[in-house]
Amino acid sequence: MRGSLNREAPVILKGARGINMNCKRGIWPVIAVLPVTILFLLFSILPSAVNVYFSFTDFSGDIHYKTNWIGFDNYIRAFTMMSDEVWGTIRNTLIFSFTITLVMNIIALLIAVFVDMKLMLRDFYRSVIFLPTILGPVVIGLVWTLIFDPYSGPVNKVLNLLGNDSALFGDPDIALFLVVFVMIWANYGYTMVLYLAGLQKIPVDLYESGYIDGASGFKKLWYLTLPLIRPIVTINLLI
Repeated sequence: MRGSLNREAPVILKGARGINMNCKRGIWPVIAVLPVTILFLLFSILPSAVNVYFSFTDFSGDIHYKTNWIGFDNYIRAFTMMSDEVWGTIRNTLIFSFTITLVMNIIALLIAVFVDMKLMLRDFYRSVIFLPTILGPVVIGLVWTLIFDPYSGPVNKVLNLLGNDSALFGDPDIALFLVVFVMIWANYGYTMVLYLAGLQKIPVDLYESGYIDGASGFKKLWYLTLPLIRPIVTINLLI
């Protein structure tokens, strides 16, 4: 009896040690994503929740005045009066969202196809294309503000040489599209990386079979590449 207990004890200890190792392995991913999760909650979810709260109050931006709860009055006033300002805001938001989503995905997909080819300095091209994505919003805003400066910016100087004069960001006809351009430039790198990851998972044999069947160029992209990376397209459209 004592001998059988001695043989079972190491087995129990080994099982307990395995459970502890599994627990440690399971908690490390949680610890790894915890700082990013906290930052996301503090700087994204919390400000959004506060904005939703303020939309139900008469808060005007002045912290020295008392804020009162008014319920849905702001929404009722916005959608019943429907002034030109409200319609303009809705129109600009729709144009901004639709244009960025469509144009950025098309550009990112074409660039991903290009850098997926067997090219010299391919890794260098990928790094340069992805570079704007790692720049902070402050740096991006400062750089493009200087570029589009209506007095001393290089874009304005080129326009003056061509006999054109524009306030750029101060021009209501083109300011929205300049912002769209900057947003696409600053974010298409991440979209390109997702497309590139999807392209690299496509077996080369499928392209070779398609080439034998006469698929090349645009046909290969339309009939082979796009159907195979459809999940990646869905992800990019949603984010």
